Amino acid sequence: MDKIKAAVLDIQPIIPAVGGGRIRLLGLYSGMKEDMEVTYVGSYDWRGEHYRELQISDNLREIDVPLSDEHFASHERLAALMGKSCIDSAFPLQGHLSGELIAKARSVAENADVVVFSHPWLFPFVAPYLDSERQLIVYDSQNCEGLLKNSLLDDGTKEAERVSRAVVQSEWEICHAADLILACSEEDKNSFARLYGVMPDLIHIVPNGVFSNRIRPVDALERQAARDRLGIDRPAACFLGSGYDPNVEAARLIMQTAELLPDVLFCILGGVGSMLKDFEQSEHPNVRVTGFLEESEKLDYLHACDAAINPMLSGSGTNIKMFDFMAAGLPVVTTETGARGINNTNGVCYRLCGDSPEALAEQLERVLTDAELHRTLAQGGRAEAESCYSWEKISPMLGEMLRRKYEQKRRADKRALMISTYPPENCGIGAYACQQTAWMRENGYRVDVLAIRGNGNVGLRLDSAEKLLELKKLKQRYDKIVIQYHASFFYSGLDREQRLKMHRAFEEVLRDNDRIEIVCHEIKFPTEGVKNPDAELLEENEYKIAKWKAAAHILFHTDIERRNFCRCTGIDINSEKLELVAPNKYYRKARDISPAQARKELGIPEEQKVYLCIGFIQPHKAFDKVAESFLRLREAGDKHLYIVGSLRLVSNETTAYLKLLKDYSDGNDNIHLNASYISDEMFDTWLIAADTVVLPYKEIWSSGVLGRAKLFGKKCIIHDVGGLREQMESGDILFKSFDELDAIIAGQ
Repeated sequence: MDKIKAAVLDIQPIIPAVGGGRIRLLGLYSGMKEDMEVTYVGSYDWRGEHYRELQISDNLREIDVPLSDEHFASHERLAALMGKSCIDSAFPLQGHLSGELIAKARSVAENADVVVFSHPWLFPFVAPYLDSERQLIVYDSQNCEGLLKNSLLDDGTKEAERVSRAVVQSEWEICHAADLILACSEEDKNSFARLYGVMPDLIHIVPNGVFSNRIRPVDALERQAARDRLGIDRPAACFLGSGYDPNVEAARLIMQTAELLPDVLFCILGGVGSMLKDFEQSEHPNVRVTGFLEESEKLDYLHACDAAINPMLSGSGTNIKMFDFMAAGLPVVTTETGARGINNTNGVCYRLCGDSPEALAEQLERVLTDAELHRTLAQGGRAEAESCYSWEKISPMLGEMLRRKYEQKRRADKRALMISTYPPENCGIGAYACQQTAWMRENGYRVDVLAIRGNGNVGLRLDSAEKLLELKKLKQRYDKIVIQYHASFFYSGLDREQRLKMHRAFEEVLRDNDRIEIVCHEIKFPTEGVKNPDAELLEENEYKIAKWKAAAHILFHTDIERRNFCRCTGIDINSEKLELVAPNKYYRKARDISPAQARKELGIPEEQKVYLCIGFIQPHKAFDKVAESFLRLREAGDKHLYIVGSLRLVSNETTAYLKLLKDYSDGNDNIHLNASYISDEMFDTWLIAADTVVLPYKEIWSSGVLGRAKLFGKKCIIHDVGGLREQMESGDILFKSFDELDAIIAGQ
């Protein structure tokens, strides 16, 4: 197997790996398999260093090029004006002053197959030298820098505004140039999608982690030896942080908390201590501030302390210190900000507290005095660190992803355009389009997205006939154009005259264009169900039929929908232009774990028999009919109904329906409502955890939920509407009347 050459670029060194950013670099890129050859180019944010090269691991080489004296002088003048250091944030404005660093970064990047930017700082200087057709461009984001730096820097002054704008501009540019964005957490992923309009399917969460083979719990004898070395003779809690403003903020909150628990020793570890210039030991007798620690010294404190605290109040990304605490078997008390992006499986990985000294003191005291809680959190945190946040697992997995994405891009010899709603828009059709896009990328296409609603990378609106005709210009640019068609995407809010123009525009776009493929979602015609249509309805119906007759490729998910379409249009059902496609043809598993693991993550007891209704909550889904059956079951026993989903459209009708479901769940221990939006990963987690998926819909042509359930081989109970019968498999149960539900559920 040919080696993949990867260049990773940033403006900090890796070794020594102190601080979250450097630890992430070491963790992600030092443990890849032998088929990945990684060269890192970095620098130093302090004077006096020299050029160096070192081999960190078998696959990772580090090159560090110092910034120029001119660069440091320019930054010092800017920092004096701003009242704070900003050498990283200001790099897009000042980086041209460090020509040797830029030249080395460009040279290494030009010879790489994969180019990774850890932070966006070097991107403006290297981007012109990249080959976007040949190379895989990756943004390994450690934070959403645009949000973070704006909150830390922008104080309303002209200088701060200029630096903040440069950060946002650099990050916007790399987000829109990257083939792949690595985010530390779901929160950061959502921030990139919201702030920069990035397509969420290009963002993959690669969490921060810990070298779990190096940081481990110790036995009682080792713990006592560490306490003796450090002179700790009372209950102790530690906080770990580099010289970073949010860490300083947390350290000051810890000093306030220490006044409330005078019998506890609070250890503030790491470079954050050098920024606490006004710290006076005499004023804080039970606070120990260490300053920078060597790795062995840090381990001593992790082994000697009884608990860890992480009262972060601001910042972005995930806190790597949390994984150190968890891996060491320390029970952790943290704010929600400190825990962002970190699983708390079954609530046993850490303890949440509020943002005040009193809230931190209350939870810490409870952890230190409740032996069972202390043991549960210590064991739960360690188990989570090993299973989900171990660099030893994350690094090779990332290497495999980079190779797969690079080879996928190298094989792509065709271009396609997807026209649809698209994530983060909450829409089932958009989710389907995202799945099809991924399938096409894996099968030789480079896919652009024109988003009706949501995030795409083609800037064209299709909300009028004139704009729709612009698609004719794209005919030669793409080998294939896929339109996910639902009338509401194109006709919503149009009057009759505008609708007729839109029909004519569609006909003109589709005529003699065999590159366009239309995927039909619930096609209806003006005269359907109308006994005596008037002349206007008949005329619009003819316009619509002409539009469909002009199309070269029309795809359906069920035969019943295809037959109804042919009956309304007069198109021969055997026409080659019509094709049946299974609703789950393009589906890919977002999770592939065991039912036991899924239930553990969701907090569902293994002995329960789980019936699941999942998807956007709308009255026509008829989840209430299943809930009513469970209410009528006198002895439900171990049978439990879980209704999972959120409102896609908020109206008086839908909110009243949600309240009805909540009333059912509040009144029965066997009915559970999880009324929140769920990610693709959590959607599949729920399906994996279920024994039976119930689809009681009153109306629908085909079901994406049913298609996904079949990815995992789940038994389904299905209302006989639309084309759902065609999606059934052996073992499924079909019912024609809601009156049958009681007997079906009771008999399972």
